[in-house]
Amino acid sequence: MLMVIVFGLGLGLSFLTGDARFLLLKDSAITGGLGVSFLVLAAPGTSPDFGRSQDLESGARRGNGPGIPPQPGRAPLAPEGFRRLGSGLIAEASTRAVLVHLLPIHVMVGVSAALAVTVFAALIAWTAWDLKRRQAAWSS
Repeated sequence: MLMVIVFGLGLGLSFLTGDARFLLLKDSAITGGLGVSFLVLAAPGTSPDFGRSQDLESGARRGNGPGIPPQPGRAPLAPEGFRRLGSGLIAEASTRAVLVHLLPIHVMVGVSAALAVTVFAALIAWTAWDLKRRQAAWSS
């Protein structure tokens, strides 16, 4: 529901201002906000799946679930992964915001989409590689 409100407000404000660049900047703001949320999740003392990992570990001890390999002091989704995602998203949003002002609108529409797809694909591939690497380390 929050995303519907954000998109609706952005669309409404772009109609009020009449500026096409506003729509592109709105996308940068959303991506940057998502990046900041990943960095907040990576802050010391927070882990978004710590509770889930505890449930799986206790389930494995009771014989109620598959469990996860215990790793002292670390949750399965490590904070460095969240820092990587957050930093990548903030870098993409910042780059897009600068390019919105430097390039013509008709060029920036295509560049914005290509930039987003490229950055998201790279972050997903890097995260998948890192997860496989961690799983291999856990199993050995």
